[in-house]
Amino acid sequence: MQRFEIGFLSSLCLALGLTACATGADDGDGLDGAPSMADDGETGDDADDENLPVDDEDDAMDEPVGDSTGGPDVDPDDGATTGEPDPMDDDGGTGDTGEPDPTDGGTTGEMGDTGEPLGPQAPADGDSPTDPAVIAQFRATSPAPVSVTGALFNPDAIDTKGLEYVDEVSSPDDDSDWVQFSIVPGQVDPTIRITLECDQAGLSPQPLSAVLLDDSGVALETIGCGDGTQMITLHNASSLDVYQVRVQTTPGADHYDAYALQIDAFCFQGCDFQPL
Repeated sequence: MQRFEIGFLSSLCLALGLTACATGADDGDGLDGAPSMADDGETGDDADDENLPVDDEDDAMDEPVGDSTGGPDVDPDDGATTGEPDPMDDDGGTGDTGEPDPTDGGTTGEMGDTGEPLGPQAPADGDSPTDPAVIAQFRATSPAPVSVTGALFNPDAIDTKGLEYVDEVSSPDDDSDWVQFSIVPGQVDPTIRITLECDQAGLSPQPLSAVLLDDSGVALETIGCGDGTQMITLHNASSLDVYQVRVQTTPGADHYDAYALQIDAFCFQGCDFQPL
């Protein structure tokens, strides 16, 4: 009976993983070296506690969950270890995509509109249809042709066979100049020659032109820069008639040009314009 109990207890110890039951001291009966259940000295509770194996499986369940590779724990709310931008990160770290900040106009590299013209501008000289830049009178017996540079605002007409007027216009600021003349005709209707020369004659469309107006303001002819010399007959002209030439650039075209307007009334073989 005792042998049965010892064998039962040994099996029970082995099933529970308690090795101390099977390795205890001989109790004197010579039965397989199994310990005596009555011996509370060497094989009591204290000895069992000292010899209990460490349950690695249970302890592992108590460990905090981490990266199986040994890396740092990852907080799903923190993208710092993943290289992904943290939407709450405003310090430009890994969340910087290189896109310009819409609140920062300096990253676009674009210049602001100052509202200033892009090229040179002609000063507004103040001439108008009622106050032309220069006034001339053409007669067959007048003195030699003259050249005038810039607005003269002469109250008395220059008596001459022909006139060259040199100036500049621009849009904006000073998009037109006004030249006024009268003519004393002979026995037939006079024919005059008008030429408009400018620095940018090759532009197409040409923004600079000269318009000949009669004394009622009706346009008789338009001469573009680079068109060459245009011959214009003044029908039924009298010495009391007043004609005007408006040199103009296309309004709103942001254009500047220097020009020379030449009017040959009675030079016959071409005018040699001399400074006034």
